[in-house]
Amino acid sequence: MKGIPTIEDVMSPGTGVHIEYIDYRGRKLIHEARILSMDQTTLCLGLSSNAFKYLTDIRVHQMKIPIICKCNSEPRDLVFFTELNKLHQTSSAMAVARPAAFVLGRSFTRYEVNLPFSYFLDGVEFSGCKMANLSFGGLSGIVKSNPMLKLGMEIVCQIKFPATSPEYIVGQIIRLEDRELHSRISIKFEEMTTDVENKIAQYFSSISRKTSDP
Repeated sequence: MKGIPTIEDVMSPGTGVHIEYIDYRGRKLIHEARILSMDQTTLCLGLSSNAFKYLTDIRVHQMKIPIICKCNSEPRDLVFFTELNKLHQTSSAMAVARPAAFVLGRSFTRYEVNLPFSYFLDGVEFSGCKMANLSFGGLSGIVKSNPMLKLGMEIVCQIKFPATSPEYIVGQIIRLEDRELHSRISIKFEEMTTDVENKIAQYFSSISRKTSDP
C-alpha cells in the first residue's frame, strides 16, 4: 500500500478500532470494537457485551460517532465520523453508516455553543469573549481586538458552564484573524484536568438532550 490509505485499506474485516461517545451521565467513554463487514452503505462493528449495553446512549446524545483506527503506513490516528444505524442485540453488533472520509490525527467532535469566556495574559483578565464552538480539544470564538495576542502563544482560558464555578484551561492560539474591533480566535487546549473534562462532557450531554427533545 502506498500513499494515503483508503477507506478499504483500513476498514477490512477483523481490524480493531476504538469508538467514542458520551453517555447519559455526561461521561466520555471509549470502547474497543472489531470490524465485521463493510459494504457500499454500511459498516458493521462487533463489541463486547459490556460495551454493547451502553450504546443506546449514542442515539440520543451524540449524532456523530468518532471511530479511531491505525494503519501500518500512517503513524497518525485515522479518525472517521459516522452515524448509528442499528443495534443487533443478539450478536452484540452495531451497524453504522459507511464513513465517507477520514482525518489524519486525533480529532474531536465540535459542538456549536453560545458561552461567554475570558482569558488571562500576564495576570490580567480580558473578558467579553464569546465562544462559538467547543470540543474536548479546544474552542473557537470572538474576542475584542488585543495587540498582545499572538499566533502560537499560550494563554489561560476561563470558561463558566451553566450552574458551575469557573474552570481554567491552558491553551495555545492556533488561529487569529484580526478585524477592526474584534478577532476570530481558535485555541487548542494543552492541559486539562479530569474534572474539567468531565464538566465539558456533562455540558455536551445536557445540550444534546435539549437538541433531541421533540
